[in-house]
Amino acid sequence: MRASAILVPFVALALTLSLTVDALADAPPPRSAQPDPASLEALSFLIGNWEASGAGEPGHSAGQFSFQWAAGHHAITRRNESVSPNGRHEDAMLVYVSAGGGMRALYVDSEGHTIDYVGTVSDGLQRVVFESGGTGPHYRLWYELKPDSSLATGFLVASPGSSEFKTYLEGVAHRR
Repeated sequence: MRASAILVPFVALALTLSLTVDALADAPPPRSAQPDPASLEALSFLIGNWEASGAGEPGHSAGQFSFQWAAGHHAITRRNESVSPNGRHEDAMLVYVSAGGGMRALYVDSEGHTIDYVGTVSDGLQRVVFESGGTGPHYRLWYELKPDSSLATGFLVASPGSSEFKTYLEGVAHRR
């Protein structure tokens, strides 16, 4: 077998690879679903450490929570600790902008609950409402900054199949 007959397939392969690499180098980079973190800026009124007290189904509760920027301002984390007659409660929530552009939040607590929320910021107010969907009970969690710089908050529950929310817990928080 002649050496040139052996080299021809390798030269063809090298030429094909070279052209493919050149074509990929000239191609625009792949578009990833990069959510615009600017929409989270509407929640900047929440950022900080808060001392809270409230009342509702679990009785009087007191605790502290914080909202902090995370992942280069692409997310906000909330950590919460509270004590009520029912005992100690701890939860965490991650707020982010989904690839589709909507605000989402994932909540997890020390009792093993997880809630997937959709968030909506009220126009003209420093107010955000997180609401769950799907089957089963529906949950609504809201925060509103008041003129005196206090933060009002509430957690409401609607029974499966019902659109009527009932207050489970309401409270007020002040910056620490």
